[in-house]
Amino acid sequence: MRASIAEVLSERAQRDESVRVRAASLRGLGSMGAVEYVPVVLSALDLPSQHDQIRQAALQALADLAPPEGLSQSLRLAQPGTDSRTRAIAIEAASRMASQDPEAAFNALAQLLNDRESRTRRAAGQALSTLGDARCVGVLEAHLATRRTSELKEEVSRWIAQAQATQPKPR
Repeated sequence: MRASIAEVLSERAQRDESVRVRAASLRGLGSMGAVEYVPVVLSALDLPSQHDQIRQAALQALADLAPPEGLSQSLRLAQPGTDSRTRAIAIEAASRMASQDPEAAFNALAQLLNDRESRTRRAAGQALSTLGDARCVGVLEAHLATRRTSELKEEVSRWIAQAQATQPKPR
């Protein structure tokens, strides 16, 4: 039964006329853990659609499936030149797959913290706060010093607190 559901989702993800159906089908493949359909999800990463719905759904599915190439593909779509909403989803996906290459994830997210788009900066800050890497606290503290408004300072302070809370406890 699971196999036939995954097959239907794969078919809809690739061929349905509705962007919403295609996006929902991709998310369904990810939710099911249908790793045999990773190629379908990967190919959807390069499909343009209204409001970038297909690419965003593919990123969400990719994070659920976490294939070996997942982190690099997410980081590719987190870069300038991609829709800002999609970049934020790519950053969140990358943070979920950071264990594939912690160094690459940290370096990319730290760089994105200084992006010109606020949505990207916020996504990168939130992602850094969840990595569990001690270097994240220092990067976030340096970022705090550059924030001008009290609202932005409060947001970065929350990320710092969360990053500190995710640090491994000494034994």
